[in-house]
Amino acid sequence: NLRRLVQLIDDEAIGMILVNQRYEKIAMGGRVQYGKTSETYGGGGIKYHTTIRVEVDKCGDIFAPGKSRQSGHPPIGQEVRIKTPKNKLNDPFRTERYGLLFGKGAADAWAIHEDLKERGIIRVGGGWSRFTDTGLMGDDDRGFRGWTELAEIMSDNPTLASTLCDIYREGR
Repeated sequence: NLRRLVQLIDDEAIGMILVNQRYEKIAMGGRVQYGKTSETYGGGGIKYHTTIRVEVDKCGDIFAPGKSRQSGHPPIGQEVRIKTPKNKLNDPFRTERYGLLFGKGAADAWAIHEDLKERGIIRVGGGWSRFTDTGLMGDDDRGFRGWTELAEIMSDNPTLASTLCDIYREGR
């Protein structure tokens, strides 16, 4: 039936998104489990016909700066790893880490802050972050508290935002 549906979709030039959740296999009796530890309910038919297949895995929680699970605060988002095991439109097998905020969606500032921190462009110490290159912020070179304050700075200064986005894309 999927072959007929794919032909109709192709004839009418329709974009179709299918969401298929995965479930984890449970190891029984403490035995070592061989093969993949997760499966999808839809089987292999949907995977075969897709143009782009995206897998989203939760890596951790995102908390507001200065707050944590230990102090009883709830997370404000999730850190996710996005993999594209199949992509007929661009390079396959890419992996990205991203921050998804509850009620807001993807957070560019979170991804930029984490990437630039790993690359040594942002130095973090004592809850404060600062650019190692003082020329990035110009005369307004000052410290900021994590990615949330970086998001505010980027919204106030569009030239800094475009510069940081270019640096972020350059490293990818």
